Amino acid sequence: CLLILTCLVENQSVLPYLHDPIFAISLKLSPKTALPEDQTKGKVATLNVQKASVLASLILDLVSLFIKNAIKDKKPPLEYFDKAVGIVHHLICFQKRVGLRLAYNWKELWHVLFLLLKFINTNNSPPGSIYPIPDVLLLTHHTITVFNLFITFGDTFLPAPSDYDDLYYDLMRQSTLLESIYAMLEKSASSFNSSPPNLNINVPPTLIIQGLGNIRTIIAHFSGKLEVWSLANLEVSLTPDQVLKVIRNNYDTLKLKLQDNLEYFEPYVENPTEVSFFRLVIRSLLVDQRATITVSQITVHLLTPPSSPSSSTSTPNTPITPININNNIANTPPISPRP
Repeated sequence: CLLILTCLVENQSVLPYLHDPIFAISLKLSPKTALPEDQTKGKVATLNVQKASVLASLILDLVSLFIKNAIKDKKPPLEYFDKAVGIVHHLICFQKRVGLRLAYNWKELWHVLFLLLKFINTNNSPPGSIYPIPDVLLLTHHTITVFNLFITFGDTFLPAPSDYDDLYYDLMRQSTLLESIYAMLEKSASSFNSSPPNLNINVPPTLIIQGLGNIRTIIAHFSGKLEVWSLANLEVSLTPDQVLKVIRNNYDTLKLKLQDNLEYFEPYVENPTEVSFFRLVIRSLLVDQRATITVSQITVHLLTPPSSPSSSTSTPNTPITPININNNIANTPPISPRP
């Protein structure tokens, strides 16, 4: 499913259809299956169907649902999460490029991405990581890049200015987690500088640290403003609405740096990483299909061409005895796949 969605969102001719309201459908995604009948009340239990949404919104819902459930597994492969984040990245880049403001619950997506960062931090804390370091760095880099897209270009595709307020508010709430991620990256960078390991690292820790620069600037800036407000209002405790008000009133003094290459991505290619996977899928399909086809008898008639009209003598066609072949295709030995 993730591979199919990846190929779809990388296709520039498909992306407009994914955001076209004409193709909006109603669908309720749920990790639980509804019971066919309510035994207690004798009524049929049905899922609440949400209002029609464009396909891009449903894809974002599906990816978010996948991440939330996959992180509960014992040791889920990081490459699945990386593909899921890549799907989100492609959709956001398209929306930014065409200036499309998708009516979507972005707070839910941010919550899922923070859960993913928490998963990364929890499973890669000392004494050691349970995942290869290059995979951890790559997933962290892609997740931080998505946040930087919202920070740098959110005004071109977020539906309302209040979404910016919510984003900065959530960054403030997750400041402890983000500082922990920053510390993990600094530790990785120092270890690589002192004794570079023999690892194929596509994304160095220093690049991700640079990507965290604006996020840490936002946290430091608004933390100082909130502290000033608290000192001026000692008898009043901060509420979420007051925090949002402080954020809205202090954008003018916030200075951020322009991030480069936020829309860059590596195009998906199945060779060589997933050739073996597709080979197994095709082999399984062939075996299943072969088991369903049974031919009890095949009769082959060999026909001779009619004699030419210009020929002086006409030779009657000699009938050929039909050849009956009794064969069961399912019992034939499998064909070895081409290496």
